[in-house]
Amino acid sequence: NVDFKVAKPFMPKAIEEILDKIKAQPKKEESKEIKTNVLDPNEIAHIKELMTMELEEDEEESMLTPLESLKERISFKAKGKSAKTLLYNLTKMDAKELKALLKKSKVSIKIDFKDRDDA
Repeated sequence: NVDFKVAKPFMPKAIEEILDKIKAQPKKEESKEIKTNVLDPNEIAHIKELMTMELEEDEEESMLTPLESLKERISFKAKGKSAKTLLYNLTKMDAKELKALLKKSKVSIKIDFKDRDDA
């Protein structure tokens, strides 16, 4: 499956003729249209829009403090300073507030200590 053949012995004239033929051929324009067998381009564009909407919603949720997320009943993971601040705020609440705030929720706390070489 070849476009051109050059018989042995390879003569410069034969190679020049092939090069001239290649130059004379109209160039094939590459189509920039994406062809898929499963989804049409409109469906792909719609899916991309939905994905960007989800990312924007995640960014909005991440702007909430952990305590605000608890009050809005949004699941989250807190690490570092935000986790310490959350625990500090929770210790200031009385039992009724905590019970109402954490009703029907699952709470997991993981505490890791940094290893010290001198200890």
